[in-house]
Amino acid sequence: MNSDCRMCEKTCCPFWKPVKIETVPLNSILKIKKWSQKKLAEKTGLTPACISQICRWKRDPKVSTLKKIAEALNVPMDKIRTGNE
Repeated sequence: MNSDCRMCEKTCCPFWKPVKIETVPLNSILKIKKWSQKKLAEKTGLTPACISQICRWKRDPKVSTLKKIAEALNVPMDKIRTGNE
């Protein structure tokens, strides 16, 4: 195994390093993708008010809602921050 190995999950491996998954606020993802909240609402079938509340951390989305958002944005669900974590 070489020093670039990230696949090994054995803690006995000298190259094993835990990978911290960074999350990104939903608003930032929208800015990066150049999407409006309205466009995300249209792509997910959610209301613009719902998307706005999630972006402002006024609403904690259900897993099914977060899945719709992640699929529409083509990002992993665990990368989207939807609250003060």
